[in-house]
Amino acid sequence: MDISSETLALIFVILFMVLVFIGIIYAIVSKNKGRSSPINSVTFFGATSQFQGIEQKAAVEHVLEVQADKKMEEQESGEPDEK
Repeated sequence: MDISSETLALIFVILFMVLVFIGIIYAIVSKNKGRSSPINSVTFFGATSQFQGIEQKAAVEHVLEVQADKKMEEQESGEPDEK
């Protein structure tokens, strides 16, 4: 079974179109997720903490603590904060 160059090119074009379509759907879904979760913030802080100064580390830790307090309040009350 021999595949002609035209058939091979058509397969690549179809695969490219499918990948673009999946990328568009992924972009829409990730945009609708909203803001990042505190777990992502903690991971990012841990990965970049070696490159930050003392003041930056303190500021990031404060922000993470504030986010954690808001999350705890939401869990206790059962209602998310309104903005």
